Amino acid sequence: LQAYLDRHPSELGIKEQLARALVANKQLIEARKQFLEIHNATPTPTVRMSLGLIDLELNNPSEAEAWIRPLLEEPSLREMAVYYLAQALLMQNQKEAALDLWSKVTGDDYGLDALIWRTQTLFDLNRRDEAFSLAKNFEHRNHNDYARGVRLQVRLYLLLPNPAQALTVFDMAIAQKPEIAEFWRDRANLRYELGDHKGFEQDMRHALSLNDQDADALNALGYFLVENSKSLVEARKLLEKANSLTPNKHHIVDSLGWLSFREGNLKQAESLLDRAYQLQADGEVLAHWLTVLVKMNNQGKAKQLIQTEAIKYPQDKALQQLIQQIQK
Repeated sequence: LQAYLDRHPSELGIKEQLARALVANKQLIEARKQFLEIHNATPTPTVRMSLGLIDLELNNPSEAEAWIRPLLEEPSLREMAVYYLAQALLMQNQKEAALDLWSKVTGDDYGLDALIWRTQTLFDLNRRDEAFSLAKNFEHRNHNDYARGVRLQVRLYLLLPNPAQALTVFDMAIAQKPEIAEFWRDRANLRYELGDHKGFEQDMRHALSLNDQDADALNALGYFLVENSKSLVEARKLLEKANSLTPNKHHIVDSLGWLSFREGNLKQAESLLDRAYQLQADGEVLAHWLTVLVKMNNQGKAKQLIQTEAIKYPQDKALQQLIQQIQK
């Protein structure tokens, strides 16, 4: 596209394609430059919206507001404009104005997202009763809406001093729709966070009985079996299936690496954990990788990783404790 534009700089349609490709590739500053050139040549509402969304991503809310506000008069873009204008106002700490705008968003495309933002903002304003009322009484149009609404209620309960109340939301959802595997999977993960490992295993196995193609559930149960020194044979079956369903997911490759470590295959473990970290830098993966390197007596590489990578995770207590042990 760029090569073509170098030869035909007046082709605005190609310039817009290039701008959208740059957005997809997270090159937002260059994309903004391209859209601005298009806007200066032939301003259109969609280009204006694109500039507003880019400025939101670049954390320029006042500029985003200036681009988006005029679009409230465009019928085809009005709901989208209201939704994102509210975000721009929230970023400028105009919470009440944002709430007012989100209350006007009711369509299928942005209605539920607007409601989620409203509940979270109300909670931040300590208007918890209003937040819970919205979360409990929203009208779901389909399965995905219902599932997101359940998770929204759970998220609110987890912010309270007694997070165990969040389990009751999943209990009710499962009682109403026991056939939905993801509710069992999500309740399993919540039970694990609350220290109920037996409940986690029971719910995760039930989730897989309903949907044995859920890579996240396969990985969660497989990793649990590895961590708790249960059946490593079953763990390998689960994790290899998860990896075949969704290859190159860093958390699944990490689980396979940790399984290899438990099996005593240190070379394979180190290779897998190296790959997992290259797929996505992550504190837990780094901790696993360092553990394997120490076990292999490769202190040099472990210390090199600590110097170059560990500074990215100052809040990861488990990782920092491991580093202190290595450096003794």
